[in-house]
Amino acid sequence: MTYKTGSDMRIPIRGNAQRVTRQEYKMKPLSLSFLLLLLSLLLSACAPSPTSTRAPSLTSADSVDSLLRAADQAGPIRAAELRVQAARRLLSLNQQQEAIRVLAQTDTRNLPPSLGFEIAQIRALNALQQRDSQQALVYLDYTQLPRDLDSEQLVQLSELRADAFELQADYLAATRELIASSQMTEDRQQQRILHDRIWRELNAMQTSDLQRARQDRNNTYFEQGWFELAHEAQISQQLAGDLPDEWLFRWQEHPAALIPPAAYSQQPETSSPAIGSWSALDSLPGAKRIALALPFSGPLAQVATNLSDGFMTALQTDTQTATQVVTLDTTQIQTSAQLFTLALQQGADWIVGPLERELVNQLANSPEHPLPVLALNQSQSGSNPPFQLELSSEHEIRGLVDYAIASGFRTALIISSDAPWASRLTQTLRQEYSNRGGQLIGSLTYNTQASASEQIRGLLVQDPALARSMPSRSRSGQQVNVSHDSQVIFMITDATDARLIRPMLAYHYAGGIPLLATSHVYEGPANAVRDADLDGIQFIDLPWRITSNSSTREALSQHRTDVDTDMGKFYALGADAYHLQRHLSQLNPGQGALMEGETGRLAFDSQKRITRSLSWAIFRNGVPQPIAP
Repeated sequence: MTYKTGSDMRIPIRGNAQRVTRQEYKMKPLSLSFLLLLLSLLLSACAPSPTSTRAPSLTSADSVDSLLRAADQAGPIRAAELRVQAARRLLSLNQQQEAIRVLAQTDTRNLPPSLGFEIAQIRALNALQQRDSQQALVYLDYTQLPRDLDSEQLVQLSELRADAFELQADYLAATRELIASSQMTEDRQQQRILHDRIWRELNAMQTSDLQRARQDRNNTYFEQGWFELAHEAQISQQLAGDLPDEWLFRWQEHPAALIPPAAYSQQPETSSPAIGSWSALDSLPGAKRIALALPFSGPLAQVATNLSDGFMTALQTDTQTATQVVTLDTTQIQTSAQLFTLALQQGADWIVGPLERELVNQLANSPEHPLPVLALNQSQSGSNPPFQLELSSEHEIRGLVDYAIASGFRTALIISSDAPWASRLTQTLRQEYSNRGGQLIGSLTYNTQASASEQIRGLLVQDPALARSMPSRSRSGQQVNVSHDSQVIFMITDATDARLIRPMLAYHYAGGIPLLATSHVYEGPANAVRDADLDGIQFIDLPWRITSNSSTREALSQHRTDVDTDMGKFYALGADAYHLQRHLSQLNPGQGALMEGETGRLAFDSQKRITRSLSWAIFRNGVPQPIAP
C-alpha cells in the first residue's frame, strides 16, 4: 500500500496497517550541537529575546574561514561536514543568514542520510523562522533528500512539512503529513501528541474541504478514518466526551480509536500508572521535544535566560541525544491547564518548568498531568506534585547543621544580616539545630547603621565563658587568654556584612571560634583583594561555584562573565534540570540512587523533591579553597 504525504508525494508502507519500525538515529556530535542550537532558536520564537535559548558554541582553534577553505579542497561528503561545522559557528554568532549561505551550494541527495537530512532541516527551519513556507517545502522535497532516510527521520520530515503547510493554512495537507508521521512511530506518547495535533488541524478545515477529503478515493485507511471521525463529529456535534458510536462501530481498530485525541474520553488503563508517578518512570519515553516553560519576560526574565542558557548548553554538550526544545513564556500562562495545552500544541512530550510558585502549586493540585513535569520551584501543597528541583537556601541550612553536628559543635552563636531572607533562614536554622540537639547561646541581627564593635561585643558577652574572660576593653594586638562555651558561630550574612564582622570577631578575641556560613558570603568570582577580610570563614555552596569543571561550565565560562556570581547559579540549575530529566527513572528514592550535579549531590525524597548535598570551601588569602566536609 502507499500513502500520500502533503499534496503530491507517495512513500511505500509495508502491509495494510503495519507501522514502520523505529530505528535508532544518532547525529555526529558537532552537527547535532548546531542543529539543536538552531532548533532552540527557531522554536523559541514566543520568547522575548533570542538569548532565552541561546547556548554558547563549543569553540576550537579553527576559524570559519579555515573550515571553508578546507571544504573547498575536500571531497563532497567531507566538504559538507566542514560546511556544517562552519555554519554552526556562524549560528553561534547569531549570523543565521550567513550560516544558511554557507550550506546553500550543498547537494544533499548524494550525502549520507543523516548528514543530508540534517542540512535540509537546518535550511527548512531557517525558512520557517522567516515564515517562508514555500522555500521550506523546497528544502523538504523528498526528491532533494537522500533515499535511505530511516523511520525516525521520516517522522521528523513529515512534521516539518506539516509546519510549512500550516503556515499556508493548508490544513488538509498538514493533516496528511501528520497522519503519515503517526504511522511511522511506535511510541505511544508521541502518537498521542500527533493525534491531538491531527484533530486540531481537522477542526481548522473548512467543511467543504473536509467533504472533498472524505471523497478522495486515494485516501489510505488511516486518512479515511480520521476524515470520517471529523465528519461524524461535525454532524452529531459530538466534539468532545465519548467517540461517536457510529464511527467507533466501523473504525474500532483505527489508531484514533485506540488512542483518541484529548477532546474525547478514553477508558483508563488500570494497569498503567499515572504519568509523573514513580511507578510510571520506567515506561516513560525519552524526551524528544521538551517544553522549557519559564518567565522570559517581566522581573524574572534574566533568571529565565540564565536557566535556559544552562539547560541548552548542557543539552549541546551531550552528544548522545537528539532532543529538541521549544520555549514557553509562562508570564502569558495563567493556569496549569493552559501550560499543558500549549506544551501539547507544540508537540512536547516533557515539560521543564515552571519557575513561578503559583503555577507549581496549581500543578500539585491538578489531579492529572498529561505530560511529565520537572518544576523549578517547590510546591507548598497538593496531592499530585510534579517532580521538583529548586535552589532554595534551606538546602544550605540543612548542610550547615549536618556539618556542625558531625563536627561535634553542640553550642553556637548566630549572626545574621538585617534582611527578610536572612531572618527567614535564621528561623529555619534555629529549628533545625535545636531538633538535632544543638544549643543556641546567643544571636545578633547585624545593623549596618550601628557600631560594629558594640554589636559584636554585645553578642559575645551572651556566651558566659567569654563574658567572664574577655577584657572590659579590647585593644589591637593585645594578647589575652579567653575561654568560650560557643563551639561555632553560624553566619547568615551577605558578603558586605561578613567583611566587617569577621575582623571585628578577631578584635574581640573570638577569632578562634569556627565560622560556618551560607553561600551569601561569597559574591564571586574570586577576588583576593576584595575578600581578604573573609579569611578563615568556611561556607557551603554549589559545586558549580567551588569544584565543578564540567563541560557545561567550561563552555559557558568562555562566553559569560557571571558564571561564578549569584545569578550564575541559575546556569547550574538549568544544567541539572536537563540532566535530571534525562536520568529521572534512575533516581527512584526507594533505590537510594544519587546523581552528582552542578547544584549538589542530588537525590529525590518521597515527595518527589530533590534534596541537594552541597560542597564546602574556606577562604584562604581571600580566595575560596575547596575542603572536604
